[in-house]
Amino acid sequence: MIAWIVTGFAAWGTALVPWAAAGSFRAGRNLLAILVASLVAGLLAATSQGAAFLPTVAIFSGCSLALLGAARLLRSVGCCPMATTLSLGLTWWLLLASPFLAAPLVSAPDVSLPSQAVTTWIAALHPVGVLLDSGWSLDWFRADHLYDASPLGSHYFRYPSWRAYVGVALTSGAVAIALAYGVDKLRASRSTD
Repeated sequence: MIAWIVTGFAAWGTALVPWAAAGSFRAGRNLLAILVASLVAGLLAATSQGAAFLPTVAIFSGCSLALLGAARLLRSVGCCPMATTLSLGLTWWLLLASPFLAAPLVSAPDVSLPSQAVTTWIAALHPVGVLLDSGWSLDWFRADHLYDASPLGSHYFRYPSWRAYVGVALTSGAVAIALAYGVDKLRASRSTD
């Protein structure tokens, strides 16, 4: 089940980033596509894996809007579609792999400030950790397969609630989209002068 969720998030971001980076942003069409895809993901997770429907849909939608907003902002400041796709795709994969990549930073189980801070940030930002905690009541970072591979589980942390996680993701996506529209308006006003 955990492998299914990690694979789903990896595929989700990998498919969404090039789609968001290519072409123009049309709010109605893009947001409707995200909502439909999130509902499908929620239904699949709830029916085949026994997950809670609402947190699954909300977390997928929040991550999608944040990625879409970041892509829109990068495009408005002049990044080409390939650079936007590569930068956001790399960021998405680094976020998903962060429990393993951060292992050298938190290798000792002592509660030193840097390793504790790294663990807290990873637990707060990782979409799979939040989804498994809220949708299935599973602590992914302390599960056997991850606990043996990464020392994150030996530190104290709490996952954020799915409502707080989605709120931050939706807000960051909306702010990025608003900034992108502001940049576009500024460019349009300068070009007419």
